[in-house]
Amino acid sequence: MIKIALMVLLSLSICLSVASTTALAQIVVIVNPANPYSDISKKELSKIFKQKRKTWKNKGVIHVVQLPKEHPLREEFSKKVLKMSSEALEKYYFKKALSGKGQPPKILSSPSEVKSYVSGNENAIGYIDASDVDTSVKILKVDGKDHIE
Repeated sequence: MIKIALMVLLSLSICLSVASTTALAQIVVIVNPANPYSDISKKELSKIFKQKRKTWKNKGVIHVVQLPKEHPLREEFSKKVLKMSSEALEKYYFKKALSGKGQPPKILSSPSEVKSYVSGNENAIGYIDASDVDTSVKILKVDGKDHIE
């Protein structure tokens, strides 16, 4: 009986730890340091991630990278920027692909992979937790703020 109670308490503490880590995450949008942009509106960012805007003003094709739909940062980003759940976003991308109006963005398995891809591609855009940022990428401010609110 004591073992079961301890297992339940351990499980709850792990769940609370994961939930609090996600709640404390500060999502930042990142681009390659060579990208001339320094700020973007949330509305424009939404257009990019919904594939309604496909090129930068310098005519470079935007390479959007996403985290897997199960990743907590993706869920938070989707809700705050795109105003939809990760699941709804998957359906949105599927419909666009079926209609011939676009392919889903590249899905990378971790924030470190997103950072690596963006650092090596001048036209890429993605998002990670602020704590993962280093000099290999540049934070793209959203409505004048470093992180997404």
